Amino acid sequence: MNANTLKLIIRFPPSITFKYLSGQYLNLSYFNITRSYSIVNSANNSIELIIKNYPGGEMSSYLFNSAKQNDMLRVKGPLG
Repeated sequence: MNANTLKLIIRFPPSITFKYLSGQYLNLSYFNITRSYSIVNSANNSIELIIKNYPGGEMSSYLFNSAKQNDMLRVKGPLG
């Protein structure tokens, strides 16, 4: 990773199994912000996303500047 990208690992509760096919994506929401991200990897009931920091981007601004470990995010997917 570099200053413009980050690896985001989303952990699911043990009762949820997230299964996806290569090439699928998900919608990630935080309050009224929703963005689509490709799924990079999956392991141990978690998924990995690579997020690019876009100047003025609401979601990337939140993820790069305000997000804290264990923040609750809404995930919709897999899609596509």
